[in-house]
Amino acid sequence: MPKIIFSPTIPVFIIIPLVILAGAITFYTYWRLTGRLRSILLSLRLAAIFVILFILLQPSISIIKEKIEKNNIIFLIDNSGSMGIADETGKDRLSRLKGLFKEKKNFSEMSKKSALSFYSFSNGLNEISLNDIDSLKINDSNTDFYRALSLINKKINIKTISGVFILSDGIDNDPENTLKLVKELPYPVFTISPGEEKILRDISIKLQNTPEKAFLDKKVTINFVINSFGFGTKTIFCVLKEDGNEIKKEKFRILPGKNILSLEFTPKKTGPHSYLISIPVEGSEAISKNNEEEFYLDVKKEKLYVLVLAGAPSPEYKFLHEYLIKEPDIKARFLVSKNKNDFIKLEENEGKDRFPEKKEELFEYDLIIFNDIERKKIPEYAFPWLKEFAGERGGGVLMLGGRNSFQGGGYNNSSLEDILPVVFNREEPLFNEGKFLFELTGSGKVHPVTQLMPDSIKNTQIWKELPVLEGYNIINKSKPGALVLAVRSVNKNDIIWAVQSYGRGRTMAIMANDLWRWDFLMTGIGKTSEYYERFFSRILSWLTSVKGDAFDIETDKFIYSPGEIVNLAALVYQKDLVSFQVTGFIKEMRSKNKDIINFISYGGNKGLLKAEYKPLASGEFEITAEANGNKGFIGKAVKKIFVKKDLTEWDNVIINDKFLKEISDKSHGKFYKANELDPLKLSKFKDDIKGREIMAKILYDLSLWDNIFIFCLFITLLASEWYLRKKKGLK
Repeated sequence: MPKIIFSPTIPVFIIIPLVILAGAITFYTYWRLTGRLRSILLSLRLAAIFVILFILLQPSISIIKEKIEKNNIIFLIDNSGSMGIADETGKDRLSRLKGLFKEKKNFSEMSKKSALSFYSFSNGLNEISLNDIDSLKINDSNTDFYRALSLINKKINIKTISGVFILSDGIDNDPENTLKLVKELPYPVFTISPGEEKILRDISIKLQNTPEKAFLDKKVTINFVINSFGFGTKTIFCVLKEDGNEIKKEKFRILPGKNILSLEFTPKKTGPHSYLISIPVEGSEAISKNNEEEFYLDVKKEKLYVLVLAGAPSPEYKFLHEYLIKEPDIKARFLVSKNKNDFIKLEENEGKDRFPEKKEELFEYDLIIFNDIERKKIPEYAFPWLKEFAGERGGGVLMLGGRNSFQGGGYNNSSLEDILPVVFNREEPLFNEGKFLFELTGSGKVHPVTQLMPDSIKNTQIWKELPVLEGYNIINKSKPGALVLAVRSVNKNDIIWAVQSYGRGRTMAIMANDLWRWDFLMTGIGKTSEYYERFFSRILSWLTSVKGDAFDIETDKFIYSPGEIVNLAALVYQKDLVSFQVTGFIKEMRSKNKDIINFISYGGNKGLLKAEYKPLASGEFEITAEANGNKGFIGKAVKKIFVKKDLTEWDNVIINDKFLKEISDKSHGKFYKANELDPLKLSKFKDDIKGREIMAKILYDLSLWDNIFIFCLFITLLASEWYLRKKKGLK
């Protein structure tokens, strides 16, 4: 039934009194007249007022019509890389499934009652026609059932889908989420497998839990699995290459099926390196792509040596202590003050210790952390060494917040204030006890220290979810060339943490004194405490990466996937900087082609520019950038990254009928093998595909007030009244 709807822009409680007032004035105006003239003029004026009321109420009429929508039947045809595998007959899996579509007239019969849609899919979804299936090519990408079904649910009214046919070998990269999704679907999924293959032979190698870090001259164990199908017991050689050069060759005896193996080697060069582990390709193998796999290691000096100086065994100290002692690549020494230059070795729960008495002893450390400790507890002879430690030795210095830190700890006018990235306040109050919210600055959003997750959107969300902090040192000014990474949300003059390069080293100031809450409170509400550890891991990594230049480029990590965005930050640490620009390019090491990178200013910080790059292919990439400022050339920086293609598609190349059956069972569909089916006919599935025709409601809104007729009526009423008044000589 049609419905009249009123949508006034002015509230009705205002409109009605105005209309009543206009009506009252009209009666008062014409009440002294008599006879027919009064009735006519009164009617014309009241009619005009009614038209105004009509326009102000803005009425429209809604008409709902219903129509029957056809049910939808969807065909998803897998053309991912594994579908190109052929058996000894030479026919690949995709070709065997294409044969089911050779009788086009079968689909003409289907389309009379149902709307048919055809899609090819791998890690995406591509709509095709029935005639396109014959010429469908292998995509050479990974398979993602979950993504394909999710996209179908967005494209087509899910209420009208009667069934989905998936034609695939069942090799999926996200089986867990796929099975969760199909269990909730309101329609059945029919899975069709290419069927048995005649003597498929293949040997594959797959790395297991490969580390990303290693240490110079320390053995690295690489665990891997070799799967062998169609071959008997045999002996093979496994070759390991570093940056393209063979460094190890080892013999293994493998059995049919799964073989769990390992290989050891010792890195001899620091820095990021690419490695390739491979086994020989047998002549009769179904596929050769899975006979090798790349991995990457960032080789560092043996261990990071960290000195922690604490004023007391506080909660901040406790959680930092727990994190540092469990990290295998960190050797930490903890000194808790008792008297001047008299410390307790708390991690051992006994004995006393002293601050390093020689500069050489101090310089053995890579990082010094000051944790809420007063200046007077540290011997004065150490302060001149701190400048050399950061500026010449290339060490890192971190000061954590607290009442005995920064100006509250008496560090004004010390060499420690000279090397930290902030200028201490001289006036009270020096410390704020209250709870506070903070936010990342523009620099903070892209700086390596704050990258808790590779994905920038997820990273931003994590920072918003972390518990509120309580207590911070009040500092409002940073040094020239320093980067402010976080500020208090309410008063953005209050710096929460900042970083800078000092000579060959790096320093950081964290004004908050209770980061431990990110561990304790997140665990308390059943969430992960890993972000506390990740933050300190990123801090330690950045502070101990020795740099000696006024210019540097950073990435959020050093291993990426094809198509993943690489976030680049160009950082300039030169004092008295007015302006600068950065030009750069990136190239794949095996190619001569170069892609230009455009760096743009970011976050209002004159020492920072950012850029993004999306590598589409796998390989080793070298990023080169050059900075020029108002005083001329600043510096050149080179960064290496690796892009690793996901080879999950080739982990196990055997047709996975078990997984296809699980999909059909959980969605109340059925499983078929192509060699058991003739060309597809809907009649074969009529008992399982129920008609899902629905009455679709379509809403039409017709405006009754916003048209030329209403306008003309209003003008006619006013003109008629004016004419009669003029004719009768009325004012």
